[in-house]
Amino acid sequence: MRELLKHEAPALRSLMLVATNPYPPVSGGQRRTLSELETYSHFMAIDLMAFHDITQPQVPQQMKTHLARWCKTVDSVPISLLYTRHRGRLALTLVASQFSRYPYRVKKFINPEMTQKIKSKLQHTQYDIIHFNHLSSAAYLPLFARYDALRLCTEANVEWEIFSRYADTLRNPLKRLLARREAQRLRAYEIRTLNQMDGVIALSERDRELLQRDGVSVPIHIFRRPLSVSQPPVVCWETSEPMVISLGRLEETRTHGTLWCAREVWHRVRQQVPDARWHIIGLDPPPSVQALHGQDGIHVEGFVEDLTPFLQRARACIIPLFIGGGIRIKILDMLSAGVPCVSTTVGAQGLENDGVWIADDAEGFARGIVETLTNRARWEAMQRAGQAFIQANYGAESVIAETQAFILNLLERKRCPYP
Repeated sequence: MRELLKHEAPALRSLMLVATNPYPPVSGGQRRTLSELETYSHFMAIDLMAFHDITQPQVPQQMKTHLARWCKTVDSVPISLLYTRHRGRLALTLVASQFSRYPYRVKKFINPEMTQKIKSKLQHTQYDIIHFNHLSSAAYLPLFARYDALRLCTEANVEWEIFSRYADTLRNPLKRLLARREAQRLRAYEIRTLNQMDGVIALSERDRELLQRDGVSVPIHIFRRPLSVSQPPVVCWETSEPMVISLGRLEETRTHGTLWCAREVWHRVRQQVPDARWHIIGLDPPPSVQALHGQDGIHVEGFVEDLTPFLQRARACIIPLFIGGGIRIKILDMLSAGVPCVSTTVGAQGLENDGVWIADDAEGFARGIVETLTNRARWEAMQRAGQAFIQANYGAESVIAETQAFILNLLERKRCPYP
C-alpha cells in the first residue's frame, strides 16, 4: 500500500503494545497493524513495543528499519509465539492458564522482560495515549493503574467467539472441553478488560454489535483499513490461469477449512476443470497440509515473500474459513488488487459484496470456484464489483479523519469529563 498522506509532526505521544510483530507482514493481522500504525502516525508520535518469536532473531532489526517512518522507537521481546514451532511449551502454558486469572490467549504474552521495558518507558516519557493493540497485550493493563493517559484497545476479533467455533470442530472430548472453557474465560476477561478502556477500536459493525451485546459499554470505533485499488488490476483474464490461491498462517485452528476444502470441495472442482490448480500459501504448514502437496493439482507453497507472481496468474482467492471473526484482511487485499474471492460466510463477514462468492456447503463452494475459473463475464463483473467496494468504503482520507476525530473526542472527554 502506498504511503497515505503527507503530514506534519504530530503533537500527541502514544505507547502502543502489540501482541505480534507487525513486520514482516506475514498474516492479515500483521498487515492490519501496519495500516493502523500508518494511520495513527498522521496525528501522533508512536513508541512501539511488540513480541517476536524466539526462532526469528532477525525480526527486531527488520522492524526498526521498516517501521522508522511511522514509529519514533521500536522495541521487541522474544517469546514462544508460533504454535507450530513450540507445541510442547505452549501446551504447558495452556494447562497453567487453567489455574491463572488470565486465559491462555493472554497468559502466553506475560513476560518479565516486557514488564521491565514498559516500566522504563513510563519513567522517561509522558504519554497521552496507551494503546493495547489486541486483547492479549492488555495483560499489562495493571501497570497503568495510576498512569494518567487515554487507554485504547484494538480488538481485531471477538476473541471468545474464535475459540467457541474452534471447540465445535474438535472431536477429542478433552480438547473440546478445554477450548470451550477457554472461550468462556476469554469472554469474561474480554468484557471486564474492555470496560476498563476509554475506547475500543473494532474492525467490523458485527464485532461492535457483539461486544455491545456482551456488555462492553465504552465507545467503539470501526477502523476501516485504508486501501487503494490497483489500476490496472494486478490480474487480467487473458494472462490468468485456471488457478486459485489460499493465504494465511497454517496453525491448527486455521487448517480446518483448508482440509475441508481438500476433502469435500476440490475433487468437485477437478471434475469440471481437470487442469485446475490450488496453491496453498502460508507459514508453517502442518503435516496434514503438507501431505496434500502434489495431489490433484494442489501445491503447498509454505511462506512466500512476494505474492505478486501468484496474483498475476490466479483467477480467485479462496477463503474456506469456519473459525474466526473480525474482518478478513486477505479479502480486502485481494479485492483491491482485482482478484475475485470465494469464501464461507465466516470468512466474508462484514465484507459481503458482489466481488465475493459466498457458500458454506461443499457443492456451492465448488460451484463458486468453477465459475471464477471458467466464466469470463462473471469473473470480470466480480473484479469490477470488488474494486468498487474498496473504493467506496476504504478511502485513506476518510479513514484518517474518522479515526483521528474518534481519538481526539475521547481525549477531550477524559480531560473534561463534565459538560
